[in-house]
Amino acid sequence: MRMRSDSFANSVKTKAMKSHKSAPLKNSESRTLFEDPIVKEVRDSRHELASRLDNDLQKIAHDLILRQKQLGDRLRVS
Repeated sequence: MRMRSDSFANSVKTKAMKSHKSAPLKNSESRTLFEDPIVKEVRDSRHELASRLDNDLQKIAHDLILRQKQLGDRLRVS
């Protein structure tokens, strides 16, 4: 069995991706994306918190644990 070169395989893949038009593009100009204000607020809060804690995952986790302890019974985890 003869092995195909990587460049040939990449060429075939690229051509197949260009010719496949059954699924619309996500950011197609024909559609306008709806921006949910609640989702925007949550994302903005997340970005603000992460930047305030230097985008350090350990600091973010520690802050979350402290907030959970402070809220006590008011925090409901489902």
